[in-house]
Amino acid sequence: MIRISKFQRFPIGTTVFSVLVLFFLAAFPLEAAYAECTDGTYSVGTYSPLYRICVPDEWNGDLVVFAHGYISPTEDLAIVDYEIPPENYSVSEIIAGMGYAYATTSYSYNGLVIPQAVEDIKELVVQFPDLAESAAPLSVYLVGASEGGLVTTLALEK
Repeated sequence: MIRISKFQRFPIGTTVFSVLVLFFLAAFPLEAAYAECTDGTYSVGTYSPLYRICVPDEWNGDLVVFAHGYISPTEDLAIVDYEIPPENYSVSEIIAGMGYAYATTSYSYNGLVIPQAVEDIKELVVQFPDLAESAAPLSVYLVGASEGGLVTTLALEK
């Protein structure tokens, strides 16, 4: 289940909160934490989006799901793992380095796909225990950037 924050009544607050979380996470130096990452595909209806899941050795039991921004519909499906300056750590490294499991999806297709992206993220969370071969997360936190911020807001409103 996606955890609903107190920002659910304020959609713009949720989007701003999502962006602030990423900058907050990037502000802390990473500890040497090993995270096993797995890439693959999963089923969402008739679609097979890509996923990346990283679970650190010392997992705190919580899952952070990252919703990426807009990708042109002319591009191939791919996993987006932004790098955060100045050290250029990837979002997955930052989150897993803090003890959280990390999951992201390519979405089922590219373009302006907000409603489908919400479904893709929900299904990724449902399938997380099987895909990660782990227990279900204690809590799920959804963050996003750009179009992913809209995905985050819409997911929290539903």
